[in-house]
Amino acid sequence: MSIYFKIFKFIKPYKFFVFISLISSFLFVLMNIFSLWMISTLISTIMLVESNSKTSQITNGGFYHKLEDFAGYLIKYLFFWKNYIDEIENIIFNIHIFNYIIIK
Repeated sequence: MSIYFKIFKFIKPYKFFVFISLISSFLFVLMNIFSLWMISTLISTIMLVESNSKTSQITNGGFYHKLEDFAGYLIKYLFFWKNYIDEIENIIFNIHIFNYIIIK
């Protein structure tokens, strides 16, 4: 247990960067979980077999069409932010913390 206290004393000057890294890691996990949930929902919607498959006319809107568009935009948005947060975490954690610790 004393080893952990020594490490915490060593990291104390960098607590802001560690805090930002932990927050970005948490956000990355949340975005990753949500994107997996959205993709699994999308795949289950695509693979759904309808017993009465009828060809219908293409309409300009409707609630279901708007919901599909919203889901598509949401998947793109979450995928972008998930990767962006992961990149921020890597930059903060690898460059700022490890380089300063190795140099000192």
